[in-house]
Amino acid sequence: MRPLLVIAIALILSGLFVIFLEVPYTSERQVLKIGDMEATVLERHTIPTWLGISGVVGGIVLLGAARLWPARGSHEFSSR
Repeated sequence: MRPLLVIAIALILSGLFVIFLEVPYTSERQVLKIGDMEATVLERHTIPTWLGISGVVGGIVLLGAARLWPARGSHEFSSR
């Protein structure tokens, strides 16, 4: 299978995953530090939907590019 096609399919699937399922991640932020004592907060975020949409659009563009560009090694040489 062509690498460009594999990347396009992976982009589309991961974009759809982000769009339909809220994918969470956490970050840690320091809010207070006095001497050796410090207070941190764990914040929960989700990956934005626009990032999933751009992944799907990018995957569709790569699918179009994969159809236009021939696979490596499949070039036909014309004899003169």
